[in-house]
Amino acid sequence: MTFLRSQSAGASSLVVRRRGASAGLVLAMALVLVTPEVGHAARAMRALNAQRPTQDCPTCRPTQPGETSPGHSYDAGAQVFSFASTRFRVFYVTSTTDTVPATDTNENSVPDYVEMVASQAEATYDGIITDLGYPAPLSDTPCADLSPEEAEPKIDIYLLHVEASVSGYAGVECIPDPEYPQRAAGYIGLDNDYQFSVPSTYPDASYPVRAALGMTIFFLVQAAYDYLEDPWWIYSSATWMSDNVADDVNAYFGDLDTFFQRPHYPLGYVGSNAPDIEYGHVTFPMFLVEGHTGQVNVLKKIWEKCGDVAGGNSFSAIDAVLQQELATTLDKELPVWAAWNLIAGEYDDGAHYSDGAAWSQVVTGSHIKLEQILGDDPDEVYPLGGESSSGSHPLTRAGGTTYIVFVSDQGWDSLTLTFDGYERDTTTSARLVRWGATAILDFGENRYEARAVPLDAAWYGTLEIPEWEQVKRVILAGTNLYTGTSYDAGRSWFSFNALQTVRLATPTPTETPPPTATMTPLGPVPLLGGGGALAPLAILLGAVILVRLSRVATGRAIGHLRSAGGRERS
Repeated sequence: MTFLRSQSAGASSLVVRRRGASAGLVLAMALVLVTPEVGHAARAMRALNAQRPTQDCPTCRPTQPGETSPGHSYDAGAQVFSFASTRFRVFYVTSTTDTVPATDTNENSVPDYVEMVASQAEATYDGIITDLGYPAPLSDTPCADLSPEEAEPKIDIYLLHVEASVSGYAGVECIPDPEYPQRAAGYIGLDNDYQFSVPSTYPDASYPVRAALGMTIFFLVQAAYDYLEDPWWIYSSATWMSDNVADDVNAYFGDLDTFFQRPHYPLGYVGSNAPDIEYGHVTFPMFLVEGHTGQVNVLKKIWEKCGDVAGGNSFSAIDAVLQQELATTLDKELPVWAAWNLIAGEYDDGAHYSDGAAWSQVVTGSHIKLEQILGDDPDEVYPLGGESSSGSHPLTRAGGTTYIVFVSDQGWDSLTLTFDGYERDTTTSARLVRWGATAILDFGENRYEARAVPLDAAWYGTLEIPEWEQVKRVILAGTNLYTGTSYDAGRSWFSFNALQTVRLATPTPTETPPPTATMTPLGPVPLLGGGGALAPLAILLGAVILVRLSRVATGRAIGHLRSAGGRERS
């Protein structure tokens, strides 16, 4: 394989920072990126674990035999060209399936597409390293078996026809300093023409190129901290960075659907039951920034904490930075994040996620998945924990949330919610699980108010909503706060009561006071419902019996649920 020539050009300093509603593509670290599907904004391919560095293949770049999925090695007979800008060198071929578009408007013997990639790479570098203060990716000069061009202290980008459903990737290939085995150098692979998304999704190739570069360059920045960090944090924060530097592309929109339809899957989950959800979890770093008055620097400080320890420590790093910088904790922020995720799409109120209103274009049902308890079908009860017996991961780790909807049927003055979170892991019986509970009041016309359900040390608490008659509905969000490292640990459930009452009328002298009622405790049942006037109803929650009685109607149990196989608190 021969390198016929290398060329150079000045760097561009243009940074595009505009909001837009155009649909996009999303990407990923091979570390891997993705193509959009026709008619759908975009989706990210599930991340592949990089098998680099290895003893038998120290580099495995496209210019070397042995480059594997999602890229490949250039054809042995292809002539490889390179083009250098200030901080990047772009490698490409003009034959085989990896060829780049041949258009050369300025007739300088360098294809326009190659120059555009280099220019956008420089602008993206400025947006991440110069503007936000992140460290530059580590130099690959110490890596073995590189050509003189590749061994330069520049970031190498390879243009090639990447595999289906992928639009680019970052490869980690060597550890420059053995004293820090978590800090790696690497390179970038991008698609050679992005014909799969132009013009069907984007007006020109610069759109997917900018989105891909935002993610892949940040992958190399992350690798300079710790390439062994938790995958969910690698992908979600890189997706946020891609949107930050290519804000008008909105490449992440298509990744939200998997997350919005599976909110009970926690932060940290990466797997086939919820493909690409790690990209949809971009809403968490987005919340950390937008929920704290534009604290963009908080993500950088988290990555600095991540770099202090080799391997995954994302949750402890996030918690430490929240305490140090924002005087809060991860336990406090996760339930608030869960409420933010609800107030988006068709429910957006303009006061939460800046892109929230536009998400309705791509999210199934235009909002996060809700489980309705009372409304169109009063007998519909969501089987909380039902999926746990089928082997999926509901509410097993930090951020896993189930949303329960209570719809007012008028005529009731007050609603009292009772939340009971079970702290024992269902597999080991260890006391592992912590809980957060939030009631979101929907007053109609996209007006909301979130109220925390105060929980005691046993994760039990009640919240009365005296203006029940004035609200359209109330959504109870139960959020698992367990941040341990095992996906199997932390598996648990919560149960809940909802009791609506009317105020007792003051008896007149001619009226007979209402009788006193005594109740026999009832066992746990899916739903308790009420009949006519003075028919007393009760809800059993653990050892707590709630009884309300009035002249007109008793309190009515809207929902009480315990998962299959549930056991008493201890």
